[in-house]
Amino acid sequence: MSLETDLNSLKNRVKNLEEAVSKLVTLYSNFASNKEVQELIGVISDSLKENKESIQSLENRVDILEDIPDIDF
Repeated sequence: MSLETDLNSLKNRVKNLEEAVSKLVTLYSNFASNKEVQELIGVISDSLKENKESIQSLENRVDILEDIPDIDF
């Protein structure tokens, strides 16, 4: 009976270890995905900064054009 109990205990421990390894592999793959997300955020942030600069430049041009007096022919 003791041998059977020990064997069942070992089986349960192996099963728990397999589940823990599976969870670690999943966490590791998600970690890589998080790094990719961070890289994408960096690229998007740069793009937004460039768009903001372009918008500001266009607004400045519009302001200049609005300050030019009307010419009557």
